[in-house]
Amino acid sequence: MEINSPKKQRLEHIIRSVVAKTIEFDLKDSRLGLITVLDVKVTGDFKHAKIYWSVLGKNKTVNENTKALNSAKGRIRTVIAKQINLQSAPSLEFIYDKVEQTVKSLDKLINKAHKTDLEISQKASQAKFANSSNAYKKPI
Repeated sequence: MEINSPKKQRLEHIIRSVVAKTIEFDLKDSRLGLITVLDVKVTGDFKHAKIYWSVLGKNKTVNENTKALNSAKGRIRTVIAKQINLQSAPSLEFIYDKVEQTVKSLDKLINKAHKTDLEISQKASQAKFANSSNAYKKPI
């Protein structure tokens, strides 16, 4: 069971903020695109942090950004260590979050469902009973 203490929440918030600012203002790597730090999860002992991020662009930029972030781990960890009061800064793991692709696929499915519903309702409004106005009437 994961314990979500106020101290842990504060640390995750600080790390998220520091990482986002460091990527935006301090890193001068040409491989970095428009990266958004989505979430940070820290282990209970504060020794490891998973940083979930996303980027605008294609898969090629995802691979380039992943390489750039992994090469900048030391620099980012140093900046985090200066900002927080822990014995040691947590090790960092950058995890690409495919939220953008998931949202796009869900939008496509929702639009398809709306289109199908519209087609069905149009067909239903034009539908008539099979033989007469009272289809359940028994023949004599």
